[in-house]
Amino acid sequence: MATTELPLIAPADYDAFRKLLGNELSATYQEWLQAHQDETRDCLRRGATASVSEIPVDPDEFARFCGTRGGHCNLANLLRFTIEKARGYKY
Repeated sequence: MATTELPLIAPADYDAFRKLLGNELSATYQEWLQAHQDETRDCLRRGATASVSEIPVDPDEFARFCGTRGGHCNLANLLRFTIEKARGYKY
């Protein structure tokens, strides 16, 4: 069964993720949450995956992930981080 992993940002962590990702994230948590819910529905509607798994992400751990990879804090790396976190990796 195929699963799509999506990052789930806690409301208390949103400002920290905005500092890391800047304008790549919505201006408010509510806007981001709506977009996240829309993306979840779209994934399931497309039938491309059997399920969607929301993976709680931590801004400090994400920053360490980017640092160890020599990469920038951006949405593409947030998705890579989410997938690795879902597989049990810790940073």
